[in-house]
Amino acid sequence: MNVDAEFRAVAVVGVGQEGAGFNDLEMIDEGMENARVAVGVGARSLQLQGCTDVFVESMEYAEQAAEGSALAVGTAHSFPNWSFNGVSVEVRSIDWIESKSLNSFLMVAKGSCEPPIILEIAYCGTAPEDKPILLLGKGITFNSGGLCLRPKDCLSMYRGCMSGAAACVGVIRAAAALSLPLHCCTAAATIYKPRMVVDIATVGYDVCPALGGAAAGIFSNSNFVYKQFEKAGALTFGVCPCGATSRS
Repeated sequence: MNVDAEFRAVAVVGVGQEGAGFNDLEMIDEGMENARVAVGVGARSLQLQGCTDVFVESMEYAEQAAEGSALAVGTAHSFPNWSFNGVSVEVRSIDWIESKSLNSFLMVAKGSCEPPIILEIAYCGTAPEDKPILLLGKGITFNSGGLCLRPKDCLSMYRGCMSGAAACVGVIRAAAALSLPLHCCTAAATIYKPRMVVDIATVGYDVCPALGGAAAGIFSNSNFVYKQFEKAGALTFGVCPCGATSRS
């Protein structure tokens, strides 16, 4: 604290082994991930010291440094209103769900005193008649198991069952912010007749024991789609999806 005339606090962090780059064995860019983690740790430590304005060194990976600092200081925990051209939002109530005969969803929802909803978000950066990419994500804020209660030792993990829906919202927000030339939505497949369905969930119980927390599981009937996810995971998030493809 108070070690510099311009900045009242400076956080010094380590960025790992010198020369870290793309690891072919793990399929991860370790340099990018090291920058994210290091900047995140530094930004968070300054926030805990009461700093409200944090200036970040690029660490040779400016985009990843920005990602790490933004996530660490709490942008992910705030809920600002956001509005972008081409985005529409519809909240579908239980009456709509019943009218579409989404019975499996209704059965699961009976385990809660809160009424179920389907949040339909659409972004159209192309012609409206183009078939969209459909994103599906589970948004259970606390998954107790319903009538078959889960063991108490693992209940804390199931707060993460909202992450599928959160990821879908994040994808649409990013697509709209970048004005990407694509059409994507979160809704029922029978309504939009999508050209591709991406289901994001936290139900793969065997993924964590097999892969630890270092990778996500992905199952696809398209090798091309799988390769795109693999590339995006390695370069953007620092986590490579690991999975299997099938032709069923």
